[in-house]
Amino acid sequence: MKSQATYEEAHLVVAAVRVLEHREHHPPTVEDVASLLGIAREWAGVLVAAMEKAGIVAVVESAFTARVEVRDHLALEQLPRAGEAPSLRDEMAEFAEKQRTEQEKLGKLFQGKASGKPADRPGDLAEELKRFRAKRPRAADFFEDPEGENESS
Repeated sequence: MKSQATYEEAHLVVAAVRVLEHREHHPPTVEDVASLLGIAREWAGVLVAAMEKAGIVAVVESAFTARVEVRDHLALEQLPRAGEAPSLRDEMAEFAEKQRTEQEKLGKLFQGKASGKPADRPGDLAEELKRFRAKRPRAADFFEDPEGENESS
């Protein structure tokens, strides 16, 4: 799944960063942004990471926290609009389709190996057992002297 923020989501994140920076007088953390927007902290982290990759925000890490700062708000215009970006539902459907085709391939592979052979297999095994018993050496063959080795005594 591509982790790219849409134009609308990125604008919300930038606005939240600016509001929190104004209220708290220091750059907010990802958790602060998620709390203000009412979204999951993990999703806010994905959005911030995608926006950092695009150069819109920067995550400044200190020894104890990571804070988000706006770097280039004009880069927001390069992001795809909500209708243009593939939705999570579309990506999940695409993934499910890939999984289904893989399952079909595996099913065909195992059907090809299994078709017709299990019914014949017990008969084949019985036939092989008969041939094996027929070829079995006799015990007397092991104890007989090879030709001419002990005859000179």
